Amino acid sequence: MRRFMTISGLILAWIALFGPFAKAQVPPPLPGAIQMAASSLTLSQNVIVTVQQINELKIVGDVNLIISTSTPGIGLDSAVDGSSATYNLTTNDTGKKITGSIDASFSPGIRLFALLGAPVGGASSNEELSTTAIDLVTGIGYTAQTGLTITYTATAAVSAAPNGAGETRTVTLTLMDN
Repeated sequence: MRRFMTISGLILAWIALFGPFAKAQVPPPLPGAIQMAASSLTLSQNVIVTVQQINELKIVGDVNLIISTSTPGIGLDSAVDGSSATYNLTTNDTGKKITGSIDASFSPGIRLFALLGAPVGGASSNEELSTTAIDLVTGIGYTAQTGLTITYTATAAVSAAPNGAGETRTVTLTLMDN
């Protein structure tokens, strides 16, 4: 009896798999799968490129201004340095400007001026630096330039006291919206 059940079970299994009522199992095609019978195949996809706003400013070099001469009867000569410091600028936006300030005032009678070389399309002016930010370059837009000049001029009144090793101030340049 057991042998009959085993044989009948096998026959039923064979009929279910291969008999007249069986349906062939065909897997669905995979997305993007290569079809072997096709003579050519074209696939596509979306690529998104996003450009974010970029505004970069870098100062290169330090400056040491020494007022050590005078014109007799006129006053102390200015100290000028236009070769020790430069700046690099990149922006992919328009309507930008660069402001400048110093972290603390100099002793009475000492003044510091800055003139930045303007990038293409910009305008600059020689301005006295103080603890309040002032516009040094305006009209900046779409640019990537290196080696733009920074010219510093220090002046001292005859009443300015000698200050030994000098007074160090930190100049801050800020790239911002007009």
